Amino acid sequence: MDFRGFNKFRKHLNRDHSIVYNNSNSKPGISTNLPKTQVPENSEVHNPSINNIILDPNTSDIDKTYENKIDEDFKNTILQSVMRFVVDLQSKPNVTRSLLQKIVTDTDDLITNGIINKLKIKLEPLLKSCDPVQKHEIDKLFEVLENPFSKLNTDHLRMKYLEDNNLFFKPQTINVGYCKEKKCVNGVEKLLMVPVEGHLLSLKKNLKSFFELPGVLKTAQQFLNNHTNPSVLSSFIDGSTWINMKSKFSDKTVFPIFLYYDDAEMGNPLGSHSGIHKIGCIYYTIPAFPPEYLSSLDNVFVAFLFHSSDRSRHKISNKKMFRALIKELIEIQEYGIQLSNNITIYFALGLVLGDNLGLNSILGFVESFSANHYCRICRSPKSDLKNFICESKLLRNKINYESDLIQANVSVTGLNERCIFNDVPNFHVTENIVCDFMHDVPEGVARYDMAVIINNLIKNNFFSIDDLNSRIELFDYGVLESKNRPPCITLGNLKNGMIIMSAAEMLCFVRYFGLIIGELVPLKCDVWNLYLTLRKIIDLCCARNVQKECAVQLDNLVAEHNRLYLLHSQSKLKPKFHVLTHYGRLLLKNGPIILTSSIRFEAKHKILKSISNSVPCRINLGHTLAYKIQLQMASRLLKQEGLRADLEIGPGQSFLSAVQFTHLFHQAMPDELKNISLLVSWCKYKGIFYKPGVVLTLEVNLDGCLFGKVEKILIGKSMIPYFIVKPLYSVGFNDHFYAHEVEDNTNTYDLIGYYVNQIPDSTPSVTRVLGDGSLYVTIRYAL
Repeated sequence: MDFRGFNKFRKHLNRDHSIVYNNSNSKPGISTNLPKTQVPENSEVHNPSINNIILDPNTSDIDKTYENKIDEDFKNTILQSVMRFVVDLQSKPNVTRSLLQKIVTDTDDLITNGIINKLKIKLEPLLKSCDPVQKHEIDKLFEVLENPFSKLNTDHLRMKYLEDNNLFFKPQTINVGYCKEKKCVNGVEKLLMVPVEGHLLSLKKNLKSFFELPGVLKTAQQFLNNHTNPSVLSSFIDGSTWINMKSKFSDKTVFPIFLYYDDAEMGNPLGSHSGIHKIGCIYYTIPAFPPEYLSSLDNVFVAFLFHSSDRSRHKISNKKMFRALIKELIEIQEYGIQLSNNITIYFALGLVLGDNLGLNSILGFVESFSANHYCRICRSPKSDLKNFICESKLLRNKINYESDLIQANVSVTGLNERCIFNDVPNFHVTENIVCDFMHDVPEGVARYDMAVIINNLIKNNFFSIDDLNSRIELFDYGVLESKNRPPCITLGNLKNGMIIMSAAEMLCFVRYFGLIIGELVPLKCDVWNLYLTLRKIIDLCCARNVQKECAVQLDNLVAEHNRLYLLHSQSKLKPKFHVLTHYGRLLLKNGPIILTSSIRFEAKHKILKSISNSVPCRINLGHTLAYKIQLQMASRLLKQEGLRADLEIGPGQSFLSAVQFTHLFHQAMPDELKNISLLVSWCKYKGIFYKPGVVLTLEVNLDGCLFGKVEKILIGKSMIPYFIVKPLYSVGFNDHFYAHEVEDNTNTYDLIGYYVNQIPDSTPSVTRVLGDGSLYVTIRYAL
């Protein structure tokens, strides 16, 4: 009988051979308490079956080498399983070291004195008739199972195992300077010089381990090789910045790397101690993967952590603070990283991302937007920028940057110091330029625009604020946007001229504002043009695939937008309105604007905050965070998790297409779905959620878009979702609502089948019904 593993064997014994055993009946000469042996930490891991472990009772000549190998294999299998269990727990943000130690101790006690002990009692009578050698072997197995945590029962042993097996890379504590601090020495307070520290998580070691995970290197290389269309911008790889940088690496395998900087408050931001435990975070990501992988927080890595106050209060310079990080960036670009398959890969710093204030601070520019020259991209004075609706011609470049440094007058040049990242080869702060869409538009320009628009519409008596809030609450946002539902507008927001919402809420609000309130607004309303222009700008900035010619269109839209804002707001342009004037240039240099946004990086702060909240001690908080983050990487390496699986599915049932569909439709279906497939209630593919009832964009042409409503979702052997779609009749695009008008299809048999990767845009929407009964679909970005 094949029990297919020890667990099956144990269940069989408990079910069919439950016999109480007395220890006094054990065979003489065979000890059931064998001495414990140590498991070599560098042992090779195998997965022997129970048949390979129990020896043939008729065998008289036992090969000791083979027996020992089986014994060691089994020990290592148990060790690996226990280590995965422990490290997975240890990597959880809310599991502290003390809690983990208690879990390990209690679990060890449960297994040793509970489960295994009872199993031995039931099993011993069955082994009386066994050969002594065979019984000896089984006793050795029990000895291993009785002490599964023997090599991992302390924090020291667990960390030693991870470090010896190159799974955990201890964060480096970097001394970046000294400051004066009160210390209690022998009961007496003294003012001492204490070191200021930062915490570096090795880029070189972590990138090497990451690219050695299954499928990671292959996916990155395929993504780079597939970008062959010079007229379409779909990633940073297509922009002129990377094209110029890559040409300097000849035939080397080189990938771009993005750094991101921001401060994150680890304590209560409204409390009396806010700011004390604010941590400066530098993350990085590799923009050489498809967007669905870039959005995963697992692929956003931590590079460097430090106390934000050390830069401001203790005046630690950027050069001292980031010296170790710059050194690593230079090493991985000049010397590369050799993987275990003898392939050497290189990483070049492409962009440094962050919000405007954060970038100005670490790139050496003035840290105030009230300054005369606050812009990182151009040199125009603030007095001119308040009225410029187009991009300034006085752009920064390497030559005038050096002359500005020599001048050493921040009020005239806007430069505080030389950018430390210029030390990294092929990077210069005037050429590797970027802005942050999230802070510039949804948390910037859109807040001011929507306040001006709503104030104007209410002033003209088109609706009241109560009417607007009622429509906001009752509007159907669909399954995808329900979590981004905007809050109600307050009179205080309108009075202050700025509507406060999160970036996701503001994007949702702007995207559907035309359908929410548009039918109450006359067609020839001047201020409505400001909304439509903002909507078009967001459409282009959020697009994932953009033609290069759209850069000119974006520049024209920004100019028109700024003109309309000056007209209707009766005020000057704020700094974020000026930043928009550079977006056309940035589109050509860096590819799609949305892919350089900080919106996903800020989500990484939640992980650090959850770790911080689980730890009551605030002493050396940066080290605690770095240590825990590195443990999360160790868990990933131990489980060999490369890029996450593409597909998640909900409850499903078998589906016979031949019975459900017409013969003609059935014959047109893919072969894998013609017999039995799986009909699921929902699925999540590459991070996007689908369910029956959502609307997909099936075709895009000069006449508009063809939409279809998902009727069924089928899954075949390829594990790629296949949608059975009923087409909707397209009426046309309505400029006033900025939405596509459609009509329902009542023909039951009018169905089309599409794989998810066959449609031009995989982001679903839903239909909305207006007061006159007309049906509209809104797409999330330009196609």
